[in-house]
Amino acid sequence: CKRPASNSENDNSLYYVAKPDFFQSKRFDPVASGASSFDTAVGIGLAACRLFEEKGTDYFNGKELFDSFVNTEFDGATGRIQIDPKTTSRSVQSAFFVLYNSIGVLDKTGESISIELELASHTTAVADSESSEMAWVNFPGKAYRYADGSTEPPLTIPPKIGENLNQISLGQRIAVYIMMALIFIFSIGFMVWTYWNRKTPIVRGSQPFFLYMICIGTFIMGSAIIPISIDDGIASVEGCDIACMFSPWLVTYGFVIAFSALFSKTWRINQIFHH
Repeated sequence: CKRPASNSENDNSLYYVAKPDFFQSKRFDPVASGASSFDTAVGIGLAACRLFEEKGTDYFNGKELFDSFVNTEFDGATGRIQIDPKTTSRSVQSAFFVLYNSIGVLDKTGESISIELELASHTTAVADSESSEMAWVNFPGKAYRYADGSTEPPLTIPPKIGENLNQISLGQRIAVYIMMALIFIFSIGFMVWTYWNRKTPIVRGSQPFFLYMICIGTFIMGSAIIPISIDDGIASVEGCDIACMFSPWLVTYGFVIAFSALFSKTWRINQIFHH
């Protein structure tokens, strides 16, 4: 843009003026940086032209040019150019991607490898809406090379083979629940029997209080079957974690209660016979 005729003394802006033969003397890669540079220059030019038409003057500042560029949309060398107002960058729907082949080449000694990049394909899309589809287009005479050096895509991954998670089957769960029910029935039954016969000589000699403790301990240990039988087939991961942490407490507390009663009964008998 040329320096405005008026206000030139108070204007501290920087101006860049291209030489007449700039585009003839410069040669860019038509795909990589050159196409993007070309689209950038065209976009800035179109934004400036819009400002000239809207303001009716050939003078504008940087912010005005930037705002005009964000609202500019045109067909460029890399496809449809759209700017996202939120990010002030090119929208994803109209983005231009290039795919390179990374080829390793041995030197004459065969000891070192140099990497060469070869253009293979690029994207193309008509980004007139957010639902526009993007496709890959190969360059003439080029194709994507796979790890084996060929241009043929490898075989697809074989179908997923069924895996055995070793989950508890329904039959096993029913079986352990039946055994747990038997433990509950016998524990409660023996507690009732002990209470009913608590005044008989044999039961009184066996100390009913300790017999109650043994029944309670076995009942608690038997209830540990419930969390042990829970797996990810019937519960979430969080539920399995809770069950996994809960079962040792039931087994431990039940064993301590039952064994402490047996130990106390044995210790009491020992004290009676030795004292």
